[in-house]
This record gives sequence, C-alpha cells and structure tokens, in this order.
Amino acid sequence: MDRDQRDLYPSTIRGLGVSAATAANWAAAWLVTQFFLSLTSWIGESGTFGVFAGMCVVSFVFVWKLLPETKGKTLGEIQQMWVDRTRHVATEP
Repeated sequence: MDRDQRDLYPSTIRGLGVSAATAANWAAAWLVTQFFLSLTSWIGESGTFGVFAGMCVVSFVFVWKLLPETKGKTLGEIQQMWVDRTRHVATEP
C-alpha cells in the first residue's frame, strides 16, 4: 500500500484537515482546564470525573453508531463511501 492510501486526509486538504483537528484538540484541552476546578468545587472530584466519563461514553456511542469502519479500505474507497452516503441523505424525503 503506498503512502497516499494510508493518509487520513487527501493531499488537497491535508493542511486544512490537520489544522482543524489540532484546533479541536486545543479547544477541548482548554475547556477541560477552564472548568475543572470550578466543577470540582461545585460537585466534587468524583462528580467531576463522572461528568467527564459520561462525555466519553456519549462520544464512544456516537463513533460506534454513526461513523463507518474504514479499516483496510483505501482513501479512494473511503471518499466514495462518504459521497454515496451524502447522496443517499440528500435524496431522502
């Protein structure tokens, strides 16, 4: 398998995709650091970690139920899968 088939983002949007992923990661880290101490003083340590654990569970269910498996597929196959899925949603009444 050549390098282009293993990359997550196609070369035409790689910079934008990596930038968006990095910004999302920084935003999530900022949110945790901003609210951790406030939550801890409001609902306690176990409650705070419970909130974060609940968010992890919701995220896991979202990924498990709504995002398709891409293991072993080429970048072209993944792109076509999203095109087909978009067309299907656009044509539903």
